[in-house]
Amino acid sequence: PARSFVRAREWAESFYGEELGTTLPPLYEKLTGPLPVCDDNLYDYSGGNETDSDEDSDRYGYWCLAAMRSAGDYGLVCPVRELARHLSDGGRRVHQYQFTCAPQYSANFPKNTVDKGAFHGAEVPFVFGDQFELTGSEERTLSQAMGCYWRNFAWRGDPNPMSGDNCPVPLKKWPAYTTAGDTTMILDEESPRTVQGLHVDRCDIFAKKKIAGPAESNPKWMI
Repeated sequence: PARSFVRAREWAESFYGEELGTTLPPLYEKLTGPLPVCDDNLYDYSGGNETDSDEDSDRYGYWCLAAMRSAGDYGLVCPVRELARHLSDGGRRVHQYQFTCAPQYSANFPKNTVDKGAFHGAEVPFVFGDQFELTGSEERTLSQAMGCYWRNFAWRGDPNPMSGDNCPVPLKKWPAYTTAGDTTMILDEESPRTVQGLHVDRCDIFAKKKIAGPAESNPKWMI
């Protein structure tokens, strides 16, 4: 941590000016300090869940990581879920997924790629079968499954295979999204699987506090 801080300070001072050297240390200390236990069912962000393992607490119990997780829910997960609900209720076919595989290598982050987790755009090489970036049999198997799902959806509007489809790996059935079912396909190196109510408690908190607006059932860009 100390080494990382020195590098962060050097970069910040060179970019913004030397005065930042007096403001960055306390900011860095706060961002890397442990989180307090939060109420209102926000333990997923605070690390205050008593059932969490030590590994989970080490990984999640810090301000900066909690901020990134909450921003991810606020900016991506919850709005996408809300959009899927409105589109489905409006009679459109929707299939929702979450990509959670942390790639072993990426041309975008050639060093310590796996530490970046499932970063934005990490699924693209998997969809297109980029052998240059895929590492190991698990990633290649996931890539084959995703390629089949995407091809089927582009061709028929349904990611599930038809009889006689030539896919090199078995495909788990991917149900269409409905408000009642609230089903999401999880795509990771273990194997694709479905879950119900992805981050539902967190998203309901945003809705309850009215800090995330509803999505349109018929967005103008789809007319």
